[in-house]
Amino acid sequence: MQTANEGGGRVHLTPGDLAARLGVSGSTFRRISTDYEAVFEALPRDAQRRRLWPLEAAERVMLAHEAVREGQADSTRAALELVRAGRELVTPLDPPALSAEGGRAKLDELSAQIRQQGEGITTLLQALDERDSEIAGALRALGEAQQAQAQALRELREEVRARPAPAPPSASPPNWWERVLKRVLGNR
Repeated sequence: MQTANEGGGRVHLTPGDLAARLGVSGSTFRRISTDYEAVFEALPRDAQRRRLWPLEAAERVMLAHEAVREGQADSTRAALELVRAGRELVTPLDPPALSAEGGRAKLDELSAQIRQQGEGITTLLQALDERDSEIAGALRALGEAQQAQAQALRELREEVRARPAPAPPSASPPNWWERVLKRVLGNR
């Protein structure tokens, strides 16, 4: 969407329109806008303080974005600095097309590599599935052993609870003490 400035002839792009033309998200476009203003000048704003993109600025940003996509610059800011310096950002020529036979052979080779890698991945996944089954079996056995131990402990606890409580120590002397007294004192 293009908007005309209230004064008449000057045309601007909205941030949403330019972001859509570049094919980037809002947050990415805000970063691009910040880069543009750092390299060139502050962009004009509308009454809601949103940036307005003059056609010249929009063309610079589109050229810089394309340069980054084509690998001619590492970042949008670096590409914008190249534009400011007057460097020509030329789109590289397409590599020569492969002949039909050469292209077919290359595709067959790549297809064979992909198939081989797929088989290797399938083998690894099967080995992982087997290992997972072994681990699951070991964990099941461990769980069953823990349940058996817990059951044995519950039974032992119930057995201990069922026993009569021992007599308090002061209620009656222990048997060994009685035997000692009988020997020392005799059978009096």
